[in-house]
This record gives sequence, C-alpha cells and structure tokens, in this order.
Amino acid sequence: MSKKLKARKLKNQANKFDSKISVKIGLIVIMLLTVIAFSPVFTAEFTNWDDQGYVTENPVIQSLNAENLKLIFTENFVANYHPLTMLSLALDYAVAGESATWFHSVNLLLHLLNTLLVFYFVLLLFKKQQLPYFKDMALLVAALFGIHTLHVESVAWVAERKDVLYSFFFLLSLIAYVKYADTSKLKFYLLALVLFMLSLFSKGQAITLAVVLVPLDYLLNRKILSAKVLLEKLPFLALAIAFGIIALRAQQNDNALAATIQDEVSFFERMLFASYGYVQYHMKLIMPINLSAIYPYPPKIDGSFGMKFYGYFLAAILLIASMFYLARKNKLAAFGILFFMATIAVVIQIIPVGSAIMADRYAYLPSIGFFILLVTGMHWLITKRGMAYTSLASISIIYLLLLSGLSYNRAQVWENSMTLWNDVLAKNENVEIALNNRGSLLYKSGKYQQALNDFTKAIEISPDRAETYNNRGGVLNDLKDYKGALRDYSKALALDASYEKAYYGMGGVYLSQNQFEKAIDQYDQAINLNPTYAAAYSNRANAKINLSRVQEAMADFDEALRINPNYVEAYSNRGIARVVLGDFNGAIKDYSFALSLKSDDALTYYLRALAYEMIGKKQEACNDLSRSVSLGFQAARQKQAEICR
Repeated sequence: MSKKLKARKLKNQANKFDSKISVKIGLIVIMLLTVIAFSPVFTAEFTNWDDQGYVTENPVIQSLNAENLKLIFTENFVANYHPLTMLSLALDYAVAGESATWFHSVNLLLHLLNTLLVFYFVLLLFKKQQLPYFKDMALLVAALFGIHTLHVESVAWVAERKDVLYSFFFLLSLIAYVKYADTSKLKFYLLALVLFMLSLFSKGQAITLAVVLVPLDYLLNRKILSAKVLLEKLPFLALAIAFGIIALRAQQNDNALAATIQDEVSFFERMLFASYGYVQYHMKLIMPINLSAIYPYPPKIDGSFGMKFYGYFLAAILLIASMFYLARKNKLAAFGILFFMATIAVVIQIIPVGSAIMADRYAYLPSIGFFILLVTGMHWLITKRGMAYTSLASISIIYLLLLSGLSYNRAQVWENSMTLWNDVLAKNENVEIALNNRGSLLYKSGKYQQALNDFTKAIEISPDRAETYNNRGGVLNDLKDYKGALRDYSKALALDASYEKAYYGMGGVYLSQNQFEKAIDQYDQAINLNPTYAAAYSNRANAKINLSRVQEAMADFDEALRINPNYVEAYSNRGIARVVLGDFNGAIKDYSFALSLKSDDALTYYLRALAYEMIGKKQEACNDLSRSVSLGFQAARQKQAEICR
C-alpha cells in the first residue's frame, strides 16, 4: 500500500472516529437539555385529572396479584383499553407506592428513550437518501422532539404514560421494519409485528402504524403495489382494525364520544373542527405559546360556530396543497407530511372524543413527521439555495434554547392540580371540567364557598353533567344544607341512573342526619351498581355499627379491604368495630396498619390511645395522645390531661 493511500485511509478512519464522538456529544447535550427543560416534573404531584383512575384511586394497580393482572388485561380504564400501560403503572406502584416523583421520572425516562429512538430512526432514513449532513439533520430532529414544549403534557401528566409508552414501541417497530426492508430477514418482520402489538396494548392511537408503513415503503424505494409488499401489510392491518374497534367500544362504553359537544354537529362541522386542529397543531409546533390542558369546543351561537372556522378550513386545504407541492420531488419531505397526517388523523376530532377540540398530547408522535419536514427544508436551503450552514446552525441553537425555556415554564404549570386548573381558567374561564376539578380541590381543602361557586358555574356552562351535581351535593352536605344536597344527588341520578357515586353521596347525607337505615339503602344501591365500590362498603359498615349490627359491619369492612388493601379509613373504622366487640388488641392492630399507611392521621392516634388505655398500656396511650395533640386534635389534649400526669 502506497503512503498516500495509507494516509488517506488513516484520515478516513480518523474522520469516522471524530464523527462518532461528535454524534455522542450531540446526543448527550440533547439528553441534558431535555432533562433540564422538563426538570420541574421531579417535584410535581399527581393531578386530579385521570391520575385517580389510573393510580391514586385505582386498587387494581396497587397490588400485583393474579386477580388484578386479569383485570388489567380484560377491563377498560378511564375509557381506554391499554393493558401494557396499566401494567407499567402497577410495576411503578410496586416499586415506589404513591411516589409521584417516581411516576414522573419513569415518564421522563421513556421520553428520553424515545428521543434516542427518534434519532436512530431518522438517521436510518436520512442515511439511505445519501444526504450531506445527515447526522446533523438526525440530531436536530431528535433535539426538536426531545425539547419541544408541545410534549410537556405527555411527559408531565402521569395519566399520559400511554403516550410515551406506545411511542416507544411504535418507534422500535418502525426501526425493525426498516431493518427488514434492508435485509428481507423474517426475524425483523416478526419483531416489527410483535412491537406493533405492544404499542397497541399501550394506546389505541398506535393503529396508525399500519398506515405509516405505506409512505415508509415509498421512502425506502420498495414496490408498494407488489403482491409481496401488500401481503406483508395484512397482519398489521388486521391488528389495526381489531384494536381500532376495541378503542371505539371503550370510548362508547364510557360515554367519551361526541355527547360531550354542546350540540349535535354535522359531518361538515366536524371537518371544520378537524381543519382548525390541523392548522393549530402546525402553528403550535412552530411556536408553542398559549398552550392549555383543555381547548374547549366553541359554543354554537345562532346555529353557527363562527366564520373563523371556515377560514381554518380554507387554510387547512391551502396548507396541505402547498406542502404536497413543495414535496413533490422530495421523498423525505413527502414522508414527513404523510407521517404527520397519518398519525394525527385518528385524533383530529372528525369523530369527536372528549370535551376538547384538540390536545397537546395528540401531537406527541405526529410531531416527528413535522420535524422531518422542517429539517428537510433546512437541508434544501443549504444545499440548493446556498444558505450558510453556520447561519442555520446558529438559528437552530437559538430556537432550541427558546423551546427549552418555554418547556421549563410549561412544565411548572403541571406542578399540581391547582396550578394546572388555574392556568386553564386564566386562558378560558368557561371550561367546565377545569371548574369542576378546581372545585373538588377547594372542597377538599375546606374552602366550601369557593368550591360551591366553581361547581355552580360549571353547572351553568354544562347543565347535563351528573358528576358536577354530585360534587356540589357533597359541598352542600358538609354545609349542612341537606335538602340542597339531596336535590343535587337526585338531579345527578336523573341524568344518569347508573351513577353509583350519587347513591353513595345520598348515603352520606342520611348518615350525617343519623338516618342509618336510609343510608344503608343508598349504599346498597351503590354496591349493586358497582360491586367493587370499597368506600360504599366501608360507609355502609359505619351505618351498621350505629344500628348495633357490628358483625355485619365487620363483613363490610373485610370486603372493602379485600377490594382495596390500602384503604386507610376502612382499617381505622374496622378498629372501632373491634373495640365495640371488645377486641382491643385487634383494634390496635388495625389502627397500627392504618398509621403505617398514613402516619399523620391525628384521629387514628387518638383512637389507638383509647384502645391502649383499655388494656392498661398507659405509656403507649400517652405516646399516641401526644402525637395526636401535635397533629392538632383537640379531643386528645383533654384526654391527655386526664390520664398522662
């Protein structure tokens, strides 16, 4: 080998080595910047928006046993069938209990992994096009995906574990498919199919992968209409159809479809909504400002949703037409456009789902297509229009830093439920779900009048929501307006005769008035509608204790704790029943278990102190009374003065 050839070979090897190092450094910087941008999630709490149904009030994920595993794979949760998502939450709970930090950290970890997968997937695509700067292009797409503010909702909201999880398997499936297209090895095809199934088990939106494979084949220069390529799609298509039906039925069973829109809308009006969302997603992907957890449907005034929606319809047509015109000779641009359109199509509200016209989380995976299109356009400016690489690189860095700051600020909004709903209502004061959920927070914190105001306004906006009447009924009960509470609970049942929480609430009203037989009748109704209603069993037991039906009460407490083994109040109240039966040691055991779950419960310390006193353990009783006093329980102070001298 000549010295020149040897020198050239060494130089090429050095360049490859330098390139690998620069890519690794680039990825490390992206990961660090993403973590910093999303770092407020580490101190964020659970919200009262679906996090209860998924985690904090879901006994199914709180114990990994055979019965709960069966339920995870056979039942819908919060209007969705996504067993793998529920299993991941159950594993989180098994590791860290109700540590919100852990759940948020896992969401962020999955987002970071998705960012790496986006880089690798896009790198494969750009490399095949033999483009200059293909590694830089892939890094920029990954950076945009990792840092973008529109992704905060998917990462910062525990209930959106399904977004980051389905995207993880979706991207892995696409990578495996690219490998199959390259090698024709069956193992990669089967791997892509299995990963697609895992994505479907994580979120129904994954059905769009079956459509994305078509533009991917086009980009990979495969013969799309050949028998072989068409037959390859059949298993993907069959799975997509099956899971699409499952997803629709889950939404219908939980009344999450179009009934939430104030008026019935025509198909054309749905197209107007879809056009609005389509344009808005593009605008917010370019500049993510004025974001909200809820973008409500507009009110229909004089039979119309307003002229602006016709403007958005026209804008959507022009946007789609111009994109395809610009991309007609560029396969990468065409793929980016088709990827975005395919993955956003099922959530663009042609079939209205939920109470919002659009949602930030819906753009999580589709944004990859937009970023591919954007970076392809930048590459064209450099290679075809002679724009300086350094100029675009500088603009990109400034833009990424701007996005990082916006993402950091947006993540702070998700700090807790109150910051979340205050943000929504600051942008639109007439969002019913925000008023309802903020009212629930105010109610729990004892701010009854403010809660009443929020619930009343929510009812004025949407007078056909059983949940809101039920919530206001709870406030009125605590304000001792028993007639008003019963009126609201009755209205909730008139709207939804199967709403077991309203029966439970009515039981609470009768319990407050010492009408124990009537209370038991209402709890019976709630349990008949929902045999796994642990709170109804526990409160029915409380009513039975007052009627001296203590053995029956014990059976109800046992059932409540079988359903929810971590039900603090049920342990504490069963302790009271044991005291009535003279089983003081059993009562102490129940009180102790309750305190192991909730160590700041002043009443339970007081009750355990009384049980200790009954068996002559004065020192233990005094210790518990001291703890109860320190937690602000005044009755404990008087008892402490009596026995602890």
